Amino acid sequence: MKLYSRLIILFAIFALLMTTTVQERETVHASSATTYTTTFNRKGFFVVTQDAYLPDRTILNLGLDKPNDLHIGNEGYIYVADTGNQRIVVYDPDLGEVVDEITYEGFSTPKGIFITEDNHLYVADSAAEKVFQFDLSTPDNDFMKEYVKPTSVSFEATSFNPKKVAVDKQDNLYIIAEGVFDGIIQMTAENFFDGYFATNKVVLTPVQRFQNLIFTDKQLEQLVNRDPGSFSNVYVDKNGIKYSTSHGTGLSNLKKHNTNGSSSIDTDYGVDLALVDTYTDENGIIYAASSYGYIFVFSSEGSFIFSFGTGEQGQDVSGIYSNLVSIAVDDEGRIWTLDEEKAFIQSYIPTDYSTTIYEALNLYQNGKYAEAVESWEEVLKLNQLSVIAHNEIGRNLFSQGFYEESMEHFELAGSRYLYQLAYWEVRNVGIQQNLPVFLLGFIGFMFVYGIVRLTNKKYQYLTAPVNAVKKLNNIKIINDFTFQFAFLKHPLDSFYILKKKARGSYKGAIMIFTLFFFVYMIFMTSKGFIYQFVEAADMDLGAIILGFFSIFILFVVSNYLVTSINDGEGTIGEVFKGVIYSLFPITVAYALTTFLSYYVTYNELIVLQLIVLTGTGWTALLIFLAIQELHNYTIRETIKSLLMTFLFMAIAGILFAFIQIMGDQLIEFIVALVKEAFRHVFN
Repeated sequence: MKLYSRLIILFAIFALLMTTTVQERETVHASSATTYTTTFNRKGFFVVTQDAYLPDRTILNLGLDKPNDLHIGNEGYIYVADTGNQRIVVYDPDLGEVVDEITYEGFSTPKGIFITEDNHLYVADSAAEKVFQFDLSTPDNDFMKEYVKPTSVSFEATSFNPKKVAVDKQDNLYIIAEGVFDGIIQMTAENFFDGYFATNKVVLTPVQRFQNLIFTDKQLEQLVNRDPGSFSNVYVDKNGIKYSTSHGTGLSNLKKHNTNGSSSIDTDYGVDLALVDTYTDENGIIYAASSYGYIFVFSSEGSFIFSFGTGEQGQDVSGIYSNLVSIAVDDEGRIWTLDEEKAFIQSYIPTDYSTTIYEALNLYQNGKYAEAVESWEEVLKLNQLSVIAHNEIGRNLFSQGFYEESMEHFELAGSRYLYQLAYWEVRNVGIQQNLPVFLLGFIGFMFVYGIVRLTNKKYQYLTAPVNAVKKLNNIKIINDFTFQFAFLKHPLDSFYILKKKARGSYKGAIMIFTLFFFVYMIFMTSKGFIYQFVEAADMDLGAIILGFFSIFILFVVSNYLVTSINDGEGTIGEVFKGVIYSLFPITVAYALTTFLSYYVTYNELIVLQLIVLTGTGWTALLIFLAIQELHNYTIRETIKSLLMTFLFMAIAGILFAFIQIMGDQLIEFIVALVKEAFRHVFN
């Protein structure tokens, strides 16, 4: 009896273990270590932040085969396009089981599904070349109709292999079809082709742009890979707003479409996000799935909030995707995703961090700015460096008229455009308040100036100060420094005087060059916030300084070497001084631009550009005249010498880079040789 009792106990334990294993294989919980949340910092780089979502359930027991799409039904069920099994699976997340499946004899490869508010299910089937419509409000999910290739003449030469579908409140269909690059197909409820709702632009490579310049129209027609980026999915929310996702670089991978098909948001980050699906919740928050295994979340206005997931594809780990193909969000805020290769559904639950952000965004949308600020301050308690929190606090303060306070948060968020909008308001108020004082001060100054000018003619009381200044200017080093002003009025005469050594010196030139160097470094590192796009801490100051002096020295030496073999009369010292004494306009331009960058907005950007362009052009003209006068060249000879100078500089730069690369390799070779020798000697 004891033997039988032990056998029964062992069998019971084994059965229990088997049951537990089966249950774990049916529904398992992914670890929080399988995903992490990232967002932008104020410099535009991805940084890890608090968890916005935590993995919830990994559902493996639905018997799916190559599923391609999922959608949340009106009753809260999850509908899955089970492409390999030619069916639509209906899953109840509350019961944790399949409650229905929709099959139809016309199904071949059902890839896309969409459910309308009136409970109609649309199924896009690429192999069947049809879109099927079912009535989910009937007990048997009655078949209603099918949409086939339109008979429109404009669509006659186009294939019709629908893979994704969405429907608006007017029962217009928006279809993504395989092999169709012209855009999103729009069809009416009567199966009439209504044109392409939206299209992607063609992004040409530099080689293709060059081909456009030299190839004929016939040659261009024979070229391949000139199709626009393809749409991967389309979605219509409860408000009738259309969204689409795309593949490709140089375009917005996620679009929120206006009625004319254009996009009201910009998600072109310079990389291909490889978005395959999108969904929105009741607050308009946009969720997008990437085939790379990431989930991106955007505000209703298209601002990036955060992303989570992992790019470690192909690993046999619960919750890590092999091919993420679809995303949906239920009324409780849970995210449901679908993997095609592993055929599982993965859910995520929001954390307090994400729900607080969504609440704050919703308050802003409803005009409750003060309450929104309080919510964002709760976010800052979780993450003091949250860019979106500072940015949104700034927007809410701006909407309340607290412009100076909003500027502080915009600067912390790195939002230069919003910062300059707030500053424009602050500056406008300041101008209105101080304009009377300024006008009175200006009038008073002109009055005093007129009196001084009139009385000085009689009493000559300014003679002594003027003579003192003139006497001060007679000091040679000061006279050599101020000599640069003469080049503005009489450049040719001044270069002739410089050549004859009547005025100007190496000490004066070094003082001018030192001043220009400091002005240039301040211009590069210390402009106003809205114009200082790269902070000094992120710059390679050593490379900037080295490049500054290297280019100057290389230009002077190259020009002297070129002109010395082309009958140039100027010495290297004269070229050195001539170039430096030509720097005054650009020095003033950089200094003035740096100063004004603290007081002008993007509306006055043209002013700063004009100042820099004028200073640079003026200095370039003076250098041209310096080369011409110092070497006694004609205009044609001067142009030729400058072109040869730049060519020599380019050759020298390439040669230096080659020597540097070869030198690094030589050092590595010597180090490896020494290590090998030591290893043989001591072993």
